[in-house]
Amino acid sequence: MKVPPRQIASFLSAIPKDINAVLLHGNDLGLISERARQIALHISSDLDDVFSVTRIDGDRAAADPSIISDSAQAIAMTADRRLVWVKGKGSEMLTACKNAFAQNIEAAFIIIEASDTTTRHALVKLFETTQHAASIGCYADNAADLGAVLREITSRDNITLDQDTASLVVQRLGSDRAASRQEIEKLALLAGPGGTLTYDDV
Repeated sequence: MKVPPRQIASFLSAIPKDINAVLLHGNDLGLISERARQIALHISSDLDDVFSVTRIDGDRAAADPSIISDSAQAIAMTADRRLVWVKGKGSEMLTACKNAFAQNIEAAFIIIEASDTTTRHALVKLFETTQHAASIGCYADNAADLGAVLREITSRDNITLDQDTASLVVQRLGSDRAASRQEIEKLALLAGPGGTLTYDDV
């Protein structure tokens, strides 16, 4: 399935139970990484646990087209499901993903980060048309997206700021999610938990 942009937030907050593989693709590598981690934490509370989390890079998937399916069928020793997390460009992971989908992988969850694909890429089409799989586009943030990140962080730390200050923050941020989040975190640190962020602070 293809997750429409307006439904991505709700999808990420409550991943449908019938989905066991997600592809994250697009031109915003920071957003791909952030969303992948958000999904991963739904599956495993300890992403460094080698007994339940398998990390694979794209080149390894290209060299061994059965590695994703083999990893997905391995028993998770310390969790309910095994997380198979693959990072690559795109094309080099296609065959390995096809092989995985040909097997029974219900006991695992697969995350694919593809940094060099378009919406017409064969890997994207595979995830859009395969049952129990989902494709999520990750593209440069607009003002509304940046505003949502700002609200998330300031609400988390109970930081107060007026609309003019919020608008200025958004105007000064770029379109890369990771860089924007880092800058907002710096402002949150400046204000401090329960503090106030002023126009002059920005």
